[in-house]
Amino acid sequence: MTPMAQALTNALLHFIWQGIAAALLLALVLVFLRRSSPTARYVASCIVLALLAIAPVITMGIVYPAAFAPRVSVAASAADTGAQVLSIPQNVIARASVDAIDGWILPMWTAGVILFGLRLVWAGGHASVLRRHGIPADSRIQS
Repeated sequence: MTPMAQALTNALLHFIWQGIAAALLLALVLVFLRRSSPTARYVASCIVLALLAIAPVITMGIVYPAAFAPRVSVAASAADTGAQVLSIPQNVIARASVDAIDGWILPMWTAGVILFGLRLVWAGGHASVLRRHGIPADSRIQS
């Protein structure tokens, strides 16, 4: 997996807990704002939604440089003896937990985006057909 794909996969995985934390924070804020105006609750919700939109970008910006982190020598004195040095990336502990599933996270996410995008296009087309060929409701219903 390329470093960019690995960083995107890690950002998607981190977005799970970030989304849960943002939802809990919003729930707490909305409890305090329950007697406030709807506009205040709406603004709070929009702020959390904006934070959720930039969270993966920030996470990927943090994780992507870590993919190019310098390697750490396991046996420092091995160079003196001429033995072969085993080098591991600094972020091997963080990557060990996702190595088993990181091969399918990005393709599944992409398939989901495509599927829901096609669903949105289909719904828009269906709404357009209803608007062109639909009949108005009875006057009793409209009143």
